[in-house]
Amino acid sequence: MIEEIKAICTKVNAGYSVEYEESHMMNLNADQKTLDARFAYIEEFTGGNYQMTGFRLEKTVTVQLYFCRFIPLVDSTADARETIRKEIETEIVLPFIKEFKSSNGYPKNGFRYRTALPRFDANEVSIMLQFDAIDLISLC
Repeated sequence: MIEEIKAICTKVNAGYSVEYEESHMMNLNADQKTLDARFAYIEEFTGGNYQMTGFRLEKTVTVQLYFCRFIPLVDSTADARETIRKEIETEIVLPFIKEFKSSNGYPKNGFRYRTALPRFDANEVSIMLQFDAIDLISLC
């Protein structure tokens, strides 16, 4: 599932690097990024559900996917951040949703988003997309 999400991100906007990591390590990795960095960060999977769907076991993983850009701190006003979020939404969030939907269907709980405060760097502006990705697996 991780590789599929990475591939979709790269397909819809190759200008964003894609990383899968836990938040502490991502915080360290962000220090190496340039001020004009654009990246998608997949938070390490930490939860989900198992449930029966007919005769198959359905494994649902809660995905948190951050689409981030850095801006100079001097430009960090609420209006400037909102403008950047609209750009992020247009250049990768909405194309990601469209591509994910066409290859996997729409998640049963939809896509939820949050315009999170900076997590990794004071220059960060991001949109966090959260959804439940489904993987049908056979019972042993």
